[in-house]
Amino acid sequence: DQPRSRGLGDVYKRQALDFVNRGAKKVYSIEPIPQTFSYLIRNIENNSLENVIIPLNYGIGDKNEKIVIPIRENASGGNSITFDKRNKGNKLYSKNVEVNVITVKDLWNIIKTKVDIIKMDCEDCEYSIIKNNDLIDFFNPEYILIEYHSGEQKTTNWLKLNEYEIVKARSKNNDLGVIMAKKRQS
Repeated sequence: DQPRSRGLGDVYKRQALDFVNRGAKKVYSIEPIPQTFSYLIRNIENNSLENVIIPLNYGIGDKNEKIVIPIRENASGGNSITFDKRNKGNKLYSKNVEVNVITVKDLWNIIKTKVDIIKMDCEDCEYSIIKNNDLIDFFNPEYILIEYHSGEQKTTNWLKLNEYEIVKARSKNNDLGVIMAKKRQS
């Protein structure tokens, strides 16, 4: 939950602690990779935020399943099932981990509350999450911040179709960038 009276500022690099420091009363932080999840738990405990940041050790997708993700052993970011083909033979991705993936509907059944902001940085899995409208139907957030990996137009079209206006967009290259969108007032 992000207080509406505060500006979002440049939230592209925001993490759970940053949202709390900006006034969020509750943050649900979803992290499927066990090593990164352990860092999340440690940060929550070190900052005494056990009642504010709720860690969930899942991936989110279009079906419930267990998947294997290639990871870089000495880096916590940039790990993704969709990078598997690109990373075959890449020595940086030296380990595989199995993660549990749940649907948006299952996430709703865990959280059971509307959220004000959804920030998605899921390394190219965003399209399996947004291909149906469960994210909007269940959570109906005021803001969506999404990092896209396969082109801006697909993401922009989905947001506009669901009554969101683009507030900010930043493209790193033709395929990769970040969009922040706000729900249009009815």
